[in-house]
Amino acid sequence: MKREIWSDLIVFAKACQYGSFTAASKELNISPSAVSHTIKKLEARLETRLLHRSTRSIAPTELGQKLLEELEPAIKALDATIDTFNIDSMEPKGRIRITSHKVAVKYTLLPRLKEFARQYPLIIVEINIDDGLVDFISEGFDAGIRRYESVAPDMIAVKIDESDQLIYVASPSYLTIKGTPKSPADLQNYHCIAYRFETSGSIFDWPFAEEGREYKIVTTPTLVFNDTDMLLDAAIEGCGIACVTKRQAQIALNNGDLCQVFTDQSTVIPANFIYFSGRSHLPHALRAFVDFFKFES
Repeated sequence: MKREIWSDLIVFAKACQYGSFTAASKELNISPSAVSHTIKKLEARLETRLLHRSTRSIAPTELGQKLLEELEPAIKALDATIDTFNIDSMEPKGRIRITSHKVAVKYTLLPRLKEFARQYPLIIVEINIDDGLVDFISEGFDAGIRRYESVAPDMIAVKIDESDQLIYVASPSYLTIKGTPKSPADLQNYHCIAYRFETSGSIFDWPFAEEGREYKIVTTPTLVFNDTDMLLDAAIEGCGIACVTKRQAQIALNNGDLCQVFTDQSTVIPANFIYFSGRSHLPHALRAFVDFFKFES
């Protein structure tokens, strides 16, 4: 069935409902002659008369009445769906699917998700944890969360936390055995716990900052993970030196499970942003999520 016929069927149903081309035209915001022409076109397409006409009134034929009876449930269902959108505009509800890397979920989202659920009990949040770069639209997600440097320039991006630091940590027991490295050049004599990117498959090069100069060191790791939590856990277990965010390591540093090395050479890592496509007609549930997690400096 051609799409154009749907609008013609709506005109036919409205004409039957009001019993007049003039009354139907006011509801549809078109002229009475346009209503008449549309129904004539529909009759020609279906090759049957749908309405009996007089100068004062109209009434459906037997076949017109049968068509109307089939149309009415579909029109009511469509109206109910539209009413649902109107309800949504008053109270956000529904499911939102978000792809995010693990650190953002664990340290930015998770501490506040309980309060979000309390404020928006009708919203279901589904979070897919993936440290790789994801085409969130083709994968069926409503939005993504990544650090700003990874967000495509054509996306709308909203900041949800502060910038962090990349620091280097090891357990006290490991440093007791191996000694504390004095400079990044000493890393060749230490076990390095490295991270492998999901998307590119490459090993993350360790960045350092010294006297206003930034540089990277390509490590020769003895242990490699594609999971950021495992970097931290392996360092706590005494497997070597790991590069993690300060936010990740803070508790372990505070309780003495880890020690920071190269304390004057850490680098800044960008804040996390939630990103999505376009500002107009953003789903109400997603808008509520973005507004709730938006970082207020």
